[in-house]
Amino acid sequence: MAKKQTALFNAENKRPVALLGVKFDVEVKDICSKVLMRQHFRNKEKCAIEAVYCFPIEHNAAIYDLKIKTGGEEISASAREREKAFELYDRMLEKGGGSFLLDMGEKDMLLVSVGNLLPGEDVSIEIGYITQLSICDGITRLQVPATLTPRYKPMNADPVKTGLLSPPYASAVPYGFSINVNVMNAEISGISSISHKIRMKPNSSGQGVLIELNEKNACMDRDFILDIKSSVMDQPLCIVSRHENGEAAAIIRLFPEFRDEGLMYSGKSSDMLFILDCSGSMACSSIENAKETLEICLRAMKEGDFFNIIRFGTDYQVFYPEALPYNENNLRRALKDIAGIEADMGGTELSEVLSLACSMPVHPESRRDVILLTDGAVHNTSELVKYVAEFHKDARFYTFGIGYAASHNLVKGIARASGGAWEMLQPGEKIQQKVLRQFARILQDHIKITDIKAENADITVDMEHLPAIYEGDSFTAFAKVKKISEGATLLISGKSGKQNFRWKCGMKNIGDDNLIPSLWALDTISSLEYKGYSSQKGKNTGMIRKIALKFGLLSCESSLVAVSSAGKNKGTDAFPEYRRVPVMISAGYEAYETNSASLFLSEEISEYSTSDEWYLRLLKTQDAEGAFDGLEAIASRLKRNISEMEKAITELASKSEWNDRATVRKIIITSLALRLLASEREIERICGRAIRKAGQWLDKALAPDRTERLLADELVDTLLSYSSPQCSTRKAKSTE
Repeated sequence: MAKKQTALFNAENKRPVALLGVKFDVEVKDICSKVLMRQHFRNKEKCAIEAVYCFPIEHNAAIYDLKIKTGGEEISASAREREKAFELYDRMLEKGGGSFLLDMGEKDMLLVSVGNLLPGEDVSIEIGYITQLSICDGITRLQVPATLTPRYKPMNADPVKTGLLSPPYASAVPYGFSINVNVMNAEISGISSISHKIRMKPNSSGQGVLIELNEKNACMDRDFILDIKSSVMDQPLCIVSRHENGEAAAIIRLFPEFRDEGLMYSGKSSDMLFILDCSGSMACSSIENAKETLEICLRAMKEGDFFNIIRFGTDYQVFYPEALPYNENNLRRALKDIAGIEADMGGTELSEVLSLACSMPVHPESRRDVILLTDGAVHNTSELVKYVAEFHKDARFYTFGIGYAASHNLVKGIARASGGAWEMLQPGEKIQQKVLRQFARILQDHIKITDIKAENADITVDMEHLPAIYEGDSFTAFAKVKKISEGATLLISGKSGKQNFRWKCGMKNIGDDNLIPSLWALDTISSLEYKGYSSQKGKNTGMIRKIALKFGLLSCESSLVAVSSAGKNKGTDAFPEYRRVPVMISAGYEAYETNSASLFLSEEISEYSTSDEWYLRLLKTQDAEGAFDGLEAIASRLKRNISEMEKAITELASKSEWNDRATVRKIIITSLALRLLASEREIERICGRAIRKAGQWLDKALAPDRTERLLADELVDTLLSYSSPQCSTRKAKSTE
C-alpha cells in the first residue's frame, strides 16, 4: 500500500480523553434535515480542565441551538457578537464558573470549548442545526459530517487560526458516533448508504423509515451518507413558516428536467481549463481515476473548443503556452501528456492556481469553463471562495471534492460563487459517472432565474444570489415573506438564450416553525459574504452580525455562549488545564509514532470503485470528430460475441451502396452507439456532449440525401434485430 509522510503534529500526552462519544438524531422531511448532535464529555482527571474539540459541520448548516446539561442543570446558550462572546467565556472561566462556547473556525469546521469541567463531572453538549438537502437525478442525499483530515497550511495563512483548527490527530480514539435517522418523506422507493452498513424499519407514523447503524458505535473516520430515492420529488414546491421572532420566510425548490435538445446543449464554444490535483495523496488509484476521467472529458469536447491543462501541488505546471484548438492531433497530444502525469507535487497550494485560472485570456466568442479536481484540504477555504466570487469574471468553476474529508466549503463554495456546479466523490462511488454528469452540465446553457413573484402574498427575493439551474439538479431559493393570504401562488420565470420558462406552484403555509426562516437567514448571510468583499466589507460585516443575532445563529460574526449561574471553583486559585480533544484521522490516513515521540501522518490511498460500465469503455473510443470505434463495448451491451458483430457489420457493409467500407463501418458503429446511449435516460444525461458530437459527425458523414440516411438506419435496425429480445425491446421503447 502506497504511503506518504504528509504532516507533523505534536503528540498528545497520555491523558484521558474527555470526549466519550457523539450521537446524531436526524429528521429528514421533504428537502430539509434537522439534526441534534450530542457530545458527551467527562473529566477523568484529578484537576479541572477546559476541553476544546474541533469537529466538522455541513457548510450550509444553520446552527441555531446550543444547550448544556450538567449536574441536573440545563443551560441554554445565546448568540452574541463574537468578541463579546469570548470575553464572557473568559471572564466566567477566570471566576471558576462553568463556561461553554461554540465558535465557527470555518464554515465547515467548528470549535466547542467546555470550560471548568471538574474532576468526575459529566457534561452533555447539545447542538441543533438544520440544512437543506441536495437532490440530483431524483436522489436526495443526506451527508452528516463526522471526520476531519489535516489541512494544508498556506504560507500566508493566519498561524493562530490554523493552530486552532489543527487538532491533535490519532489513528484511533476512544470515542465513536451513533446515528438515528427518521426519514419522514412519503413514497420512498429506495434507501442506501455508501458509507456504512445500516438497518431500517418503518417509523411510528407508518409514513417513513427509521435508519440506524448496524454497529453500536462507528469510527469517526468518514461521514455518514444516506441516499433517498422518492417518486414524488419532481414537482415545484414552496413552503412558508414563521420564526418565533416574527419573521416569515419561504423555501422554493424546483426539479427541472428539460427534454428540449436545443436547451440542453449550448452551441457556444468552450475555452476549457482542466486543473488536476497532483499532490502526494492522489497517488495510485486516485490519480489513475482522475486521468481516466480527464481522458473521457477530452474525448467529449467538440470542434471549435479550446483547452489547456494545469497540474498543481506545492507548485503548478501549465501544460501548453496557450490553449490548444480541439482537433484529432491535439487530442492525441493531450492524451500522451496525461499518460505521464504522476501524483508527485507535494502539498496543496490553490491560491496561485485560482488566480491564474481567473486571469488567463479567453478566446473570442468562447466561454471559460474550469474543471477542478482535488482531494486536498486547505486552511484558507473562505479566502479562496471569496477570491473566486470577486475575480472569476465570467469563468464558471465545476469542482470535484475527492476523498473522505474534502472541504465542502471549498468545493461547493467555489462552484456556487462562480455559477458552476460541484460533485463530492466519495470512495466507493464510481468517479467516472459523476465526472461525466458534471461535464454534461458544462454543455448546457443553464437557466438563469429572471423573476420570482407571488399572487396573494408579498415576498422579497435576493435575485443576485440565485444559483444557476442545470438539468437533473434541484434548484433552491429563499424569499422573505411580509404577508401571505389563503390561496397564495408563486410564479417563477427563467431564461436561457432566447428561450423563456415559467413555473407555478402553491405556497404552503405551515405556520410557526423556525426551520425555514433560519435557512433564509443563513442564505442571506452567505449572500453578504459573497458580495463586495473589498468595498463593502465593513457594511456587510455589520449586516451579517445583525441577522445572526436576530435569528440566534452561529456565524463568522457571532458565537453561541453559555455560563453557569454559580462559580464552581470559588475560593480557589485553580485555573482549568487546557486540553485538546484528539481527532481520529479520516479513512485513507494512518498514524504512527517515531523515536522523537512526535506524531507523523502517512497517507494511504483512498480506493474508488473501478467502473467497467459498457458506455464508459465506449466513450474512450470516440475520436475528436465524433465517430465511435468501440465495438467491444457495444457487443458487451448487446450481449453478443464481438466476432459475430464484426462479421455481421462486414456483411452489411458489403451489401450497402457505399464504396468506402471503412466509412460504412464507422457509420454503423457510431449509429449503434447513439441508439444505445440514448436508450437510458441517466446514460443519455451524463453522455450528452458525446452524443451531440457523434450526431454532428453523422450529419456530415451522411449526405443530405434522405436515401443514405434511411439506408444507415436500416443497417443498424438489421444489426439490432440480431440481438436478444430484451435488447430489441429496450431499443423499441426508447425510440417510440
